[in-house]
Amino acid sequence: MSKIWFFGSFEHQLDDAGRVSLPAQFRKKVPEGRFVLMQVYETHLSLYAEERFEELARELASYRKKSDAHWRNVRNLLQHAVPVTTDKNGRILIPQNLRERVGLDGTAFLLGNLNCIELWHPQTWTEHGGGKEAPPPKIDLDVFG
Repeated sequence: MSKIWFFGSFEHQLDDAGRVSLPAQFRKKVPEGRFVLMQVYETHLSLYAEERFEELARELASYRKKSDAHWRNVRNLLQHAVPVTTDKNGRILIPQNLRERVGLDGTAFLLGNLNCIELWHPQTWTEHGGGKEAPPPKIDLDVFG
């Protein structure tokens, strides 16, 4: 099981080619720089370390056996998934079709969310309750005791 955890948030500029620099804090967790980028949710992209994605792939292979609808769900999820590798400057290339699907242009908000890195358009992040104005999250005491 993967022990790669991401946390923290950063805003980074996308260059004209659609590349964004991953924060050093995130790159250190995946020194080989291999990831899978996909759109799991309508609002943002999710970036998984290759090691974690392999675990997810096994779970998805099991999940899709449940029914034809499950099979279609997995197919729809994976149709836009792409492997990405950091370049010598620590950047990944976000394909244009994925940037367009979530409205990424100019600036990307990168958020470590435990087993993945989320890439949001800053305005979308704010509209969905994130950002500097967001109150501290209320998490059940079962987690923090």
